[in-house]
Amino acid sequence: MARKRLSDAPEAALVEGVDRLCERVVEADRRAREAEERCRELERAIADATGETDPEVDPEQALADIADGGTPTDDGAADAATAVRRRRRPQSELARTLLDAFAGDDDPEPVLERAVEAIDEAETVRGLVGSVDPDAVDELAAGVETAASAHDGQVASKLTDRVAELRRLLDGAPETNQVTQYAVQNELRFYDRHLLPALSSASASAGTGDAAERVESLVERRQSVSDRWISGTSDYNHSIPLHFLSLVDSLHQEAETALNTGESVRAREIADAGATVLDYVEQLYEQNEYSVMLRRLRG
Repeated sequence: MARKRLSDAPEAALVEGVDRLCERVVEADRRAREAEERCRELERAIADATGETDPEVDPEQALADIADGGTPTDDGAADAATAVRRRRRPQSELARTLLDAFAGDDDPEPVLERAVEAIDEAETVRGLVGSVDPDAVDELAAGVETAASAHDGQVASKLTDRVAELRRLLDGAPETNQVTQYAVQNELRFYDRHLLPALSSASASAGTGDAAERVESLVERRQSVSDRWISGTSDYNHSIPLHFLSLVDSLHQEAETALNTGESVRAREIADAGATVLDYVEQLYEQNEYSVMLRRLRG
């Protein structure tokens, strides 16, 4: 409009000056629009990479921040990096290095490669852990703990302790820590799909009948050891073996109690422990018998 009104003016110098001024205004407006668009593009790129948006960001305020930081340069990336640094306050070393590369004179290509690699890795992790449901993980933990407590034996006891430890780990982790939730979920799935069925199978194969047979076998073997070594020999000191045979009697009573209360696995394990004690008692007598034989040979 200024050009049109002054087109017929005789003052050529004035017309030329106004013309230059208009060109500068148009150019300044163009650069301002380009800077605003770069800010928006960078915001969208960061939002796509991090999954976060900042609804409080005002593009006009961002441009004002750039202006406050100094005279804009021909490289809009430096201005955008300054604006992003002020809004986002990056915490990671890679994020700070990336912004430094765009704000300074360093070659940004190596930093960009690292940033792209980190974003790809983050997307891979997000694809794995993004579908984890905390409530489902807690429900799975409760189910595994209940199933493990229904079994006897050291394996089931250790499993119960481990599940309780995992549940404490989940309770102490923030809700945003999906990596921990993912790891706990996979460990619990292994227990649920593989370990618990194996425990059930072992419990079924070692049922009440098998436990009762072992308890009865312990009684018979204990009597056999007593008849052979205590009643059948008179030149031995039986005080130590009798002490351990009394331990076998106590184990037998405890095994019978477990058997009567339905703890067949525990009854079987106690009976096995009593059989091991009888093994040592017999070895003790055999060693003693060998010593007696040597004394007799020496005269």
